Amino acid sequence: MNNKLKLSALLLGGALSLNAQTDTTCTMVRNTDILEFDFKTSKVTNKYVFEDSLDVYVEANEVLCLHLYTEKRKKLKVVTVHDGHFHEDFLQSKDNVYYVDGPVHVIVFKK
Repeated sequence: MNNKLKLSALLLGGALSLNAQTDTTCTMVRNTDILEFDFKTSKVTNKYVFEDSLDVYVEANEVLCLHLYTEKRKKLKVVTVHDGHFHEDFLQSKDNVYYVDGPVHVIVFKK
């Protein structure tokens, strides 16, 4: 199974189980900053400078809604670690949303 198919299956599984999860973490990655916000109200709860990378740990029974929102179409390197297995992909970032359910460690690299 190729890498993009594996990531797609993982992300699809997260999207399908979204309603069954107890908590959803929403993170928007933009060119210069990272926003965390409440899934239900869309209210920004935290804002960080996007320097080199973003690390998100998604616990069991949690879902990460990862919004890659850059002004121009580009690909961001995203690494997921699940059960000790590393998966690397380059995801479109102009205005795309990806879902993944935990437990998983997600790392988004700026370059």
